[in-house]
Amino acid sequence: MGDAKLPDQFIETLQALFDWLEAEGVPGTCIGGVAVSLLAQPRATQDIDAVIWLEEQHWKSFLDSGEKYAIVPRISDALDFVRKTRVLLLKHQSSGISSVLVNRKSNRAMT
Repeated sequence: MGDAKLPDQFIETLQALFDWLEAEGVPGTCIGGVAVSLLAQPRATQDIDAVIWLEEQHWKSFLDSGEKYAIVPRISDALDFVRKTRVLLLKHQSSGISSVLVNRKSNRAMT
C-alpha cells in the first residue's frame, strides 16, 4: 500500500455520514470506491456509496435528521425516489461530496 490518502473532504464527509448513522442507530457500511480506498490504494472517486438497513417507516425522520450533520437530499423528491428505488441521493453541504445510500430491508437479523 502506498502513502496516498483520501482527500480531507472525503474524510470529513465519511465522519459526518457515520456519526449520523451511529446517532440514529442505523446499521450501515461503506461500499464502492471509497471502501476500496480505505483498504488499499486510494483511487479516483466522486462520491461515497454506502448500504444501510432502515425500515420504510423511518425514512422521513432519518432524512430530516441528516441536516444536523450537514447531509441533505440532492433532489427535491428524495422520499418519493427512495420509495421507488430504495436509493437515497444525498450530499454533504460543507464538502459538496455526494453520497448514495442503498437501503436494504432490515426485517431479517443480520448475521
